[in-house]
Amino acid sequence: MTPNIVVSIDYSRVLANTIGINEDTLPTFLRGTSLTPARFLESEDYINWEDQRRIIQNAIDLFDQEGLGVIAGCYYPLASHGAMGSAAMSSPTVREAIGIFLKYYGMRAQFTSLTSKIDGNSFKMIQTLLVDNDSVGQFLIEALIVSTKLSFDFLSGRQQTNVEIYCSFDKPSYSELLESTLKCPVHYNQPQTLFSFPCSYLNMPVATRNEAIRKFSEQQCESLNKSIQQPDTFSEKVSALLRQLPGRQVTQAQAAQLLNVSPRTLLRRLKEENVRYQSLHDTEQKKLALYYLEQPNITLELISESMGYHDPSSFRRAFKRWFGLPPSEYKHSKTSCRKMSPNSRNITSQ
Repeated sequence: MTPNIVVSIDYSRVLANTIGINEDTLPTFLRGTSLTPARFLESEDYINWEDQRRIIQNAIDLFDQEGLGVIAGCYYPLASHGAMGSAAMSSPTVREAIGIFLKYYGMRAQFTSLTSKIDGNSFKMIQTLLVDNDSVGQFLIEALIVSTKLSFDFLSGRQQTNVEIYCSFDKPSYSELLESTLKCPVHYNQPQTLFSFPCSYLNMPVATRNEAIRKFSEQQCESLNKSIQQPDTFSEKVSALLRQLPGRQVTQAQAAQLLNVSPRTLLRRLKEENVRYQSLHDTEQKKLALYYLEQPNITLELISESMGYHDPSSFRRAFKRWFGLPPSEYKHSKTSCRKMSPNSRNITSQ
């Protein structure tokens, strides 16, 4: 099974720190991947699933202790999940925070699916592994279980013991480590892996709630999570990839790597469809720029940063190249047009 998914490189860097990777052991940690040490340490892009799988397997081989998934899960707090984590942390209640995860989960942890159901007085979140259930799959599901429980503790404001974890795998030899980390009842060899707690917990307020941050973070999530139909052409595959990576200045070589093809093949396939990579890239950037520009109370500096530009002046130049006007003039012209529209005029009674 080789899913066509990409994963933030940040997760692998956290894993490297977790097991104490240094300059000497980094080449072994990256063995069998397309990553160089320099790119791994300095890049801010995403990596394909094959590289991610290989890194996890290398980490398991290098680590001299069982239960690496349990240990790593402790180092993936809410803040490590990008805009989705930020939106959840700033939600007013646990209910809304969980709703954020249920809605946007696929854009961060594409190797599992997350669903929910109410069973009597219990709320259950079900995690289903979408990749092979091997040592890497076991690592992923354990890390997710631990990360989910610690995130729930954070959202509810205290360590929760009145929750239960159901695991689809057999009781491991390191079960004591898992249970002492989760600090709640754990049931093994179950039909599904799920997280269960009383429905009343859904109404708990989140201490870090902030409506302005939540709204902006969810806007970022929306731009990333637009419905992407199964692409029929290669150019649609490229566009779909770019929509998964908003705020990243993805080069043609990086796009080829993430699509598991050579740069030469990417160029040839797009040429067959009479499409240029830069045109596809600009199209997605233009859509994202207009989306952000239409949002109220968002500064040009924040838009520039969210779209991966080093400074607002670079974004202004790109915007003017796309639309013929700088962002401020473009927004002013659109506002003026809306005010002049017959549909927006006040109609007085005769």
